[in-house]
Amino acid sequence: MAAGGPSEFTRVLGRMPPGGGGPAMPPAPKLPPAAAPKAPAPTPVIAPHVDAAAPEKQSYLPLIIALNVILIGAIVLVAYLVMKK
Repeated sequence: MAAGGPSEFTRVLGRMPPGGGGPAMPPAPKLPPAAAPKAPAPTPVIAPHVDAAAPEKQSYLPLIIALNVILIGAIVLVAYLVMKK
């Protein structure tokens, strides 16, 4: 390799005409004009079914208590195993 001359990359770029030589992307295809959209058929409206005696929302309190008990149990188990060693 010659240390003083231009590299192969520079020589290849020197042979290219300025401006890139052509378009970077091909021209976009010509599409036929779109037809006017037809009006959609009206959507039937169905009234929602409403119960006279809707069930009450359940409380998350039992779930929160159960998760706290599991978390405290896990912490106690880890503390026990650490103290055992």
